[in-house]
Amino acid sequence: MRGGRLIPLKANVDAALKECPNVHTVLVVRRTNAEVGWNDKRDVCYYKVTEELAISVNPS
Repeated sequence: MRGGRLIPLKANVDAALKECPNVHTVLVVRRTNAEVGWNDKRDVCYYKVTEELAISVNPS
C-alpha cells in the first residue's frame, strides 16, 4: 500500500519475471488480503516456510 492505494506488486514482479527465465523461486510475503496470481511451480509463501522452521537457541 502506498499513499492509501494498493500497488499490484506481485503482478508487477510476475510481469518482470517474464524477462528473467533464470529465476526459479519467488518468496511471497502477503501484507494485504488482496488476491494475487500464484505460480505453484515458482511461488513460495513466506509464512508457510517460516512456520515449518524449527528454531532453537541454546543460551550459553
